[in-house]
Amino acid sequence: LHHRGGLHQELTRILLMIGGPGIEARRVSADVSLVDVLPTILELVEIDAVTDRDGRSLAPILRTDGRDLQQDLSHRTLFAHRLEKARRFGKETWAAIQGRWKMIDGIKGQQLFDLENDFFEQNDRAVDEPEILNALLAELAEYRDQNRGLDENTEVNVWIDPETRRHLEELGYVDEEITAPAAKKAAPE
Repeated sequence: LHHRGGLHQELTRILLMIGGPGIEARRVSADVSLVDVLPTILELVEIDAVTDRDGRSLAPILRTDGRDLQQDLSHRTLFAHRLEKARRFGKETWAAIQGRWKMIDGIKGQQLFDLENDFFEQNDRAVDEPEILNALLAELAEYRDQNRGLDENTEVNVWIDPETRRHLEELGYVDEEITAPAAKKAAPE
């Protein structure tokens, strides 16, 4: 309940489980993102990956120990974004996560958390670590500049079959006002 709008760990840190032929059952600890799912699936089914996306294929980790990729992943910055608070408070919520550090820029201002020592984000370290805060803000600004054309008004038309739509409505993920025009479109051939 009430899970909209936040970017704290309890809402953003989720388990990713992947299984299939050639994938060993084991636990891997690496910071990954939903943007990694598409390139991973494409590589696993041997389809050329789309090269103009942010994600990285996780297939090397799934097939072998993938230590080199795990190290690369630990050094990249991941971004998260929520629009809900923008509608209500006039400010979007953004997060930049790099290794042990997580910066959240939202209605409470800019906050910095040391996830290694404060997993539940109780102690804002922004005043104590201004260099880290500014570095993450700079990376976030660069990321936003690269993706400037995309916002909540960007229209995307996706056809959803009636059963999937019903399930999404039951879960509260379908807004009739937003989806009504797309729902009238015919199914793709």
